Amino acid sequence: MLEISEYITKNLQEMYNVAVTLLKDKKYDEAVEIYDRIICICDMVKYVEGKTMAYMSLANLYYMKNDYKNAFENANNALGYESENESIKEFLKELSKEAVKYGMAKEENGEYDVAINMFTSALPYIGNKRREIIEREINILKGKNNE
Repeated sequence: MLEISEYITKNLQEMYNVAVTLLKDKKYDEAVEIYDRIICICDMVKYVEGKTMAYMSLANLYYMKNDYKNAFENANNALGYESENESIKEFLKELSKEAVKYGMAKEENGEYDVAINMFTSALPYIGNKRREIIEREINILKGKNNE
């Protein structure tokens, strides 16, 4: 007979497998639902590692969809549970680079609010020199929005 922890672990693994299959089929919304359920279950049973893994899975899913806002949110949620996890920190650094590129493209298209959001989300994860440049750019864009 399976112990309760083994039963939960087995079911969580099955849920992860379903989510991966949904991702392969580009059924992102359904995969999000699965990851959200995993997070709820992990929260109920106090399984921090599983919760962190689900948040990072969501972060990667949103990253694949170029939804950087939600990618940052979920990666930051994961970091909140494992603040010393270097792979999460590295993911956030890479995500910030992509968010800045995306923000620059949106700025060129005149979508200043999107650019500001991308730049602001990336700020905590970029170096000091680049941060100063991005902060100046945010201020310039805020001025353009007020014109």
